[in-house]
This record gives sequence, C-alpha cells and structure tokens, in this order.
Amino acid sequence: VSNLMHTFNGDMLILGSMSVVVDLGVRGQGATYTGRGFVAPTTTPAWNIDRCNVTDWQDYCIEYVGGQAGSQSTVQDCEIWRTVLSSPAIKLPDDGLSAAPRHFFNIQTSGGVLMDTGSCQNAVIVGCFLNNMIFGAASKKVIVSGCRIATVGADLVINGTQHVLSGCVVAGNIVMGATADGCVAVGNVGAAGAVLNAGALRCTVRSNQLVTNTTD
Repeated sequence: VSNLMHTFNGDMLILGSMSVVVDLGVRGQGATYTGRGFVAPTTTPAWNIDRCNVTDWQDYCIEYVGGQAGSQSTVQDCEIWRTVLSSPAIKLPDDGLSAAPRHFFNIQTSGGVLMDTGSCQNAVIVGCFLNNMIFGAASKKVIVSGCRIATVGADLVINGTQHVLSGCVVAGNIVMGATADGCVAVGNVGAAGAVLNAGALRCTVRSNQLVTNTTD
C-alpha cells in the first residue's frame, strides 16, 4: 500500500468520472492541517474506492458535492475516519433532489461516526463497523444491513423517508425520529430498545431482539 501524506491546508484528491483508486493510504494529519481527503464534484459518476485507508482528516474524508456527485459509485473494503471520531467521515450531498445510487461495503471507522446522509437518495450500506451515523431529515431510501453500530451510550436516530435497517447489531436505542416517514427496522439485535417518536409516520419496528419494548 502506498501512502500519500497531507501536508497543506486544502483538499487532497478530486474524483473524476469512472475513477478507480485502489490500495492507497490517504493520511490527513488532521491535528495540523485542514481539508478533505476525497471530493466528488457534481456529475462525476461511476467511480470506485477500493482497499484504501482514508484516515485522520480534520474535515470530511469523502464528500459528495452536488446532487449527482458519485452516482453509481462504490466505496469498499476501506478504513475511513476523521481526527475527531465523533464527526462523520463521509458526507452525502445536501441537494440530492434526484436518485443517485451510492454503495458502501465493509468499511471500518475505528469507532468513528460513518456518515451524514444529507438529503441523498438511494444509498446502500452493508457489512460496516461504525459508532453511529446521521440520517438527514430530507434523505430518502437509505438501506443499512449487516452492520455493527456501537453507539457507545447514544441512540441511532433514523430521520427521513423510506429507510431500511435490517440485520444489524445496535448498542443504543433504535429511534424513529421526528421526521421519519415510511421507515422500517426489522430483524435487528439491540442492547437497548426501540422508540417511535411522536412525529414519526408510517414506520415499522418489528421482529427485533431488543432488551426493552418499543415505546413512544
């Protein structure tokens, strides 16, 4: 694995359409320098980051900028985390007004927050180990499956529309948040319980193995 060391204030790598990045370490040195690791501009589809370490970044490790940024892209078999682990490592766009499928497989976060979904549409997250993630109120159709979500005393709060959480092991409460609409949590194992917020609409929490009952 080759390593690129970030030694300036600014973004490191800009992803182009159909780019492939494999077996690369991209080290942010976030205690000293500001900037993002990878930036995906608007309308840059079908790229792949595979077997990379994108770690120790003061700002986002990967940020998708624009509604169609990274559509049909895949990030897999990577270690990704920020200098401050409680900050999300990956940022999906805040202007995702149309469908743009993005895939994330087998990502390790060293105990960090994996992602802020922004207002994305159609993200698939499978087989990852993470502390938590942020579901944006305007995000839609995020599928999270087979992940270990070790929230360390916090809750996993699901906001947005038509999300699915299945086959995950979650340390904290599974919460259908105030803007959750048509979301499903099924077949999960939890060390706490499940909470349906009073504002949640048409949500289903079923067939989960939890310590406490579903409440609202």
